[in-house]
Amino acid sequence: ASTLGVIVAERRQEIGIVRAIGATRRLVLFAFLTQAGIVGIVGSIAGVVLGRVLARLLVASVSHSIALHWASPIEGTSLVMSAHHLVLALGAGIASAIGGGLLPALRASGVACVEALRPKGVEAAPRDRWSIAAGVLLLLLVAIGPAFLDEASLSIGFVGSALVAPAIARVVLRALARVAKLRLTRFVPSLRLALGATSGSTQRASGSAMLALALILVVLVSAAHATLRNALTTTTSRMLAADVWISESGALFTGDSLPLPNHLRSTIDATPGLSGNARAMRAVRIFHDGAPVLLKAWDPVDEKRSPIVALDGDERALFADGRAVLLSETFAKRTHRQRGDEIELATPSGRVTFAVAGIVLDFVPEGSIAMSRATYQELWKDTTVTAFFVDAAPGTPPREARDRIERSLGGREDIVVRVNDDVKKHALDLLDEGFAYTRAIEAAALLVSLLGLASTVLVSILERKRELGVLRAVGMSHGALARMIVVEMAALGLAASITALVLGAFHARFWLGGVLAREVGWPLVVEVPFEAVIVTVGAGLLAGVIAGAVGAERASASSVSEALAST
Repeated sequence: ASTLGVIVAERRQEIGIVRAIGATRRLVLFAFLTQAGIVGIVGSIAGVVLGRVLARLLVASVSHSIALHWASPIEGTSLVMSAHHLVLALGAGIASAIGGGLLPALRASGVACVEALRPKGVEAAPRDRWSIAAGVLLLLLVAIGPAFLDEASLSIGFVGSALVAPAIARVVLRALARVAKLRLTRFVPSLRLALGATSGSTQRASGSAMLALALILVVLVSAAHATLRNALTTTTSRMLAADVWISESGALFTGDSLPLPNHLRSTIDATPGLSGNARAMRAVRIFHDGAPVLLKAWDPVDEKRSPIVALDGDERALFADGRAVLLSETFAKRTHRQRGDEIELATPSGRVTFAVAGIVLDFVPEGSIAMSRATYQELWKDTTVTAFFVDAAPGTPPREARDRIERSLGGREDIVVRVNDDVKKHALDLLDEGFAYTRAIEAAALLVSLLGLASTVLVSILERKRELGVLRAVGMSHGALARMIVVEMAALGLAASITALVLGAFHARFWLGGVLAREVGWPLVVEVPFEAVIVTVGAGLLAGVIAGAVGAERASASSVSEALAST
């Protein structure tokens, strides 16, 4: 959209001439949409090829992440790429290109013959106002956040950001132009000329929107990572109260590991250096109203060191009343239940009605139900255990207790014995691994935006060829001209960075702190790390400088006579 918009602006006179000799608006619209489609086809084919290369490079990283998740060595041996993937990639790429080119094509088809005779650089602003208004409305819709739009909220927000970003960039560029009027800048003429030139360029501000969108992704991903990491760290400190956890290989609290036999309890209890007997937890997926939910059955827990984090109610109710359950916040919201209500569950012993004794905090996305393990054994006829948890005796370090338990169990490789700190680290490693893949997406987005920015500066130089020739004719050196262009594009990069920080903070507040928090059921305190601000500003400036260097090389290649002869 950004690139085609610049091309339409550059060829406005040509469009006017074609319209004057009889071309219909429909023909002009079709011509530009065809151009967008061709670009989409070429880009999609290249994307499929490069995507497969990138997938091949990521196989090892994915294998490592899955192995970490399951606590078991897993290695991907072959890359599967089906016809479905090819059709999806080609279809998405071509549709994106045509969709992105639709608005510029409509603008091209609406160019009148008389309007086309105006000098280059004179733009019609009213249409931009409509797109800005539409973008503001979309962002307001995201801020209001109706529940039925949760799944589409981020997409709607990005479309709104794309429409609003050029306007925010123009405000930043105008502010920079005011800086250019300060007395200090008179000693750096290229700086004053550069900032003055960018402030009035709607097209260059629009060209920075692509970079701003890529940087929004950087801000949002960094904020999501920091926010979820902080929530996970805080909550696991409360949930992982025991010193040592014993389970099969696999995810500890998600029901994805194989169960252990209950008779291992006696072996663990006989281990010296432990405080009290081992307690057990059984996690198994069941269905409620056709949707999966994780059932966690607990042995009685120590009130002072309980792994059950109650938000409303008391976990002791589970063990005082065999027909009481605790619901996770996610599941309670999904089923519209609260403390004091009832819920009916299908069990192997028939349908049983339970009293909702309270709401608990849990990280399971589909939600969870906690009950007494004695009740679970009675109704499900299952005595197996997902995990045992024990405390070290006073004076015995948890790691020493772990080593003793491992020796008691005979060093079985299928059983994983973890100390509290290792479980927390394991959870954080899983989260970090999950965000590791986003770096490739961010890098791809930044590369695309850099190419778009380079396209903008090259078209801008073609459009300003005569202007740049005049500057060279009145004595500006090659070096000064190059510095001016680099500063112009660095200013665009800075404007894109500030735009991204504003819109990224907006998305973090309303999507991350609203939609995502509701989806996962975690109490998220949104955090935009300072490192993300530095990276965003640095990436924006670097992209601008690189694009400016490319443009400066192109501008310096033209002779003064050639530039002055251009129209």
